[in-house]
Amino acid sequence: MANPVNLCSVDYVAHVVVEAVSQPRALDHVVYHVFNHEHFRFQDMFDMLRAYGYAVADVEYMQWRSHLMEYTLSNNDSALFPLLHYVLDDLPSSTKSPDLDDSHTRALLEGTGIECQQMKSLMGLYLAYLVKAGFLAPPSASASRQLPELDIEIRGIVSRTSNN
Repeated sequence: MANPVNLCSVDYVAHVVVEAVSQPRALDHVVYHVFNHEHFRFQDMFDMLRAYGYAVADVEYMQWRSHLMEYTLSNNDSALFPLLHYVLDDLPSSTKSPDLDDSHTRALLEGTGIECQQMKSLMGLYLAYLVKAGFLAPPSASASRQLPELDIEIRGIVSRTSNN
């Protein structure tokens, strides 16, 4: 799980899209790559989960994949079902996330104050949201980092089979 993964926050991606469609100078180029230079790895995510108090065991990829397939296929309402095909291959050896040339994007965003945040700085926020929404149980192990408190109201949860 040492392969880098190009993860960018949806806020950053949305800002790039808004700038690309609203700035006449965006017509100077056809491609605006969205890339996070952090080189975040899946192992970083697992380490962050542990830091926030989640008990995450290191297991071999093929064992993890088998458990994920079993869980997803036995749970008809799993949000993971549409994503299952992504893990059927041997991801650690077959997945590569190349460094993208985002120079056009950086030039477009110059002077706007818009930057791609590091995923490590956002992980606690994302976990706190998933806990608040009921998708993830609160951490039970001792934590070296605390989840942030979210002062938001979540009105409805949509699942694959609900009509919410």
